[in-house]
Amino acid sequence: IPDEVERIRFFVYWNDMLRVDIDLHGSLLTKNSAESIGYDRDFKSEDAVFSGDITHSNAAEYIDINLNNTNLYACVAINIYDGPDSFGKIDTCFVGAMAVKEMGENVKLYNPKNCFFTHDLKSKARTILYGYIDSESRSIIFVGKPTSKRYGNYKDISKFNVETYLNYLAESQNITFVSDKDKAD
Repeated sequence: IPDEVERIRFFVYWNDMLRVDIDLHGSLLTKNSAESIGYDRDFKSEDAVFSGDITHSNAAEYIDINLNNTNLYACVAINIYDGPDSFGKIDTCFVGAMAVKEMGENVKLYNPKNCFFTHDLKSKARTILYGYIDSESRSIIFVGKPTSKRYGNYKDISKFNVETYLNYLAESQNITFVSDKDKAD
């Protein structure tokens, strides 16, 4: 995340001919507190602002995260509340991150050209632990792992390190570590 960015918006956008309701959830961990943000939790804190629950297609939910708190870890999960049984069956569904000037700023168009990144969601899963935002290292760590939990586990966040990242990366790419190079392909 570029140094000049003070606030980052993590969002999920979806559109389908049928009614679809996607929910975005965040777990926030600092040295002094742990909280959840999402449709059934807090909508606003010192460190994050949630867009509110959107229950129709051609819509986006977002969580704005204040990067000025350098002790903040945020875990983001996405799930289908109502609609098809997997993200891959939704006509258009993508996630992304973009810089915003103000927390809760109104953005009318979620255009991939305006984002740091976007990823089309084509998973067979119904709930995905998408990734972590580490304000201290100013980085986004992608996981993209199906999960049964709507909110990330604080234990997982606090134990996140390079080894964990490499294991997630290997798992997402169907890589198996071997100790003998002759067994590698």
